[in-house]
Amino acid sequence: MTPFHPIKAALSHAPLAALLPAGCSALLASAGSIVLLGASAYLIASAALHPPLYTLALAITLVRACGIGRAVFRYLDRWLSHRAVFHAQEILRLRLYEKAAALLPLKEANLRQADFLHGLSDGCNALRDSYLRAFVPPILAWILCLAGAAFLLPVSGSFSAALLPLLWFLHILLPALLDRQEDSLPALRYRNLLLDTEEGCPELQSAGSLPFLAGKLHSAARKFGSCQRNTSRRKDEINVLLLLLRELALIFFLYQLCLTVSSARISGIELAVYLLALQTVLAEIAPVADAWRTGKQGMEAAQSILHIPEAEAPQTSGERPISPSAPPSQPPPLLSVQGLGFSYRPGLPVLRDISFSLSAGEKMAIIGESGSGKTTLACLLMGFWPPEQGSIRLNGKDCRQLPDVGIRSFFAPCLQGEYVFSGSVRENFLRIHPDLPETSIRKALSEAQLEESILNLPQGLDTPLGENGSMLSGGERQRLLIAFALASPAPILLLDEPTAGLDKKTAHDLMDGILSHLNGRALLIITHDMVLAERMDRIYRMDAS
Repeated sequence: MTPFHPIKAALSHAPLAALLPAGCSALLASAGSIVLLGASAYLIASAALHPPLYTLALAITLVRACGIGRAVFRYLDRWLSHRAVFHAQEILRLRLYEKAAALLPLKEANLRQADFLHGLSDGCNALRDSYLRAFVPPILAWILCLAGAAFLLPVSGSFSAALLPLLWFLHILLPALLDRQEDSLPALRYRNLLLDTEEGCPELQSAGSLPFLAGKLHSAARKFGSCQRNTSRRKDEINVLLLLLRELALIFFLYQLCLTVSSARISGIELAVYLLALQTVLAEIAPVADAWRTGKQGMEAAQSILHIPEAEAPQTSGERPISPSAPPSQPPPLLSVQGLGFSYRPGLPVLRDISFSLSAGEKMAIIGESGSGKTTLACLLMGFWPPEQGSIRLNGKDCRQLPDVGIRSFFAPCLQGEYVFSGSVRENFLRIHPDLPETSIRKALSEAQLEESILNLPQGLDTPLGENGSMLSGGERQRLLIAFALASPAPILLLDEPTAGLDKKTAHDLMDGILSHLNGRALLIITHDMVLAERMDRIYRMDAS
């Protein structure tokens, strides 16, 4: 594997051609600020001596021009830089969304998919901030320091030589030395505990455990708040220290200027110009102190989000492919699984040597004890993850040779844990099956033994269902999910525990409706219900690994 370089990866997503004009605008704005303060100091100090007005014409012109120019170039800097970084963020978000969509659902059960996506979003924001504050400002600071050192050379050669390393130490090295790694564990624990408590609040309340969990949540919140306060206090202490050191440097320079004036090397007017110009340089490069922290966060974000692994590359199986020049004597089965093996973690196999086939119009039940991998098998058939051993063939084609969309076009699934959107019944159908006519929606609901219940809702098909179908009973929600599958034209109907939570009569009527409207489609059912399994043509039993 080639080494990963976070800076290179971050810069590869930043439109440098757009950041260059922004950097030039920032440099011109800073130069305008320095000249403006220097010219103002010259104008005020000279005017105190009551010279002829024409001798101040150049200073007056510079003040006006630099005042306008500074505002214009500062606006251009903000506009160009923000346009560039938001464009870069858009590109990065799209790339990460494509990679995340290929990885979801995650194989790792110990990571919430919402946490995974939240981390990607935060990482994009951290990289966006690093584009703005960690790349261009240090370069600008170098240029200003070099210009300031050259400007101070006639006044004090020693101070001019020490200016660049002094300012670099104050704004880059010192913050890096004083900064300490933040402990993210309290924040992670507090967030996970808060989410767990919120999601399980009804169960905790019914069990009478809410007071105990509230105490743990309060303790985690105190630790998280303490960590946040310590971080903020440490940052404030660093900023105050840097401010004091900058002021001490300015006082020392004022002392050097006074010595130079007393030796008649420069005038009092020039003293004011030099002092205010240097003060402006210090003010312009002060934001560079945050560059270390922002750049560090950006590099950590680059390590975490830009190096997301691609979806697992398919491994070619040892089977000989079907030769296109010599077609088989009989058509291949609609679905063929041979020697299938899979594990979520190395050394802990979930599936071993699973083999079966399913032809068009055939009905098959997959049974087995809890933990035997039935739902995992359904996810593999849907192409959520590639098989580690063996093969899955659809119409004779290895699923590794098909895109995800091509694999899922073979299946009309109703799997465990599916989500019902909060919109209406009609909107839920159209999310899954765009342009589905109302007659087909009613037909699917009728086959799922749900048409009468839905039409009796206050607004019929247009009744909002609430979060995850909370306005429906458990049995109605289950049958609605089955109706979504029945509305699909896919050749294989894949149902995972379709009668779970239903009474015997409703379950029997539901299966009668499904079996009588297969119209040549294959039916693959995952179930614990032996009565249901015996209505199928074949039964495949899975044993726990």
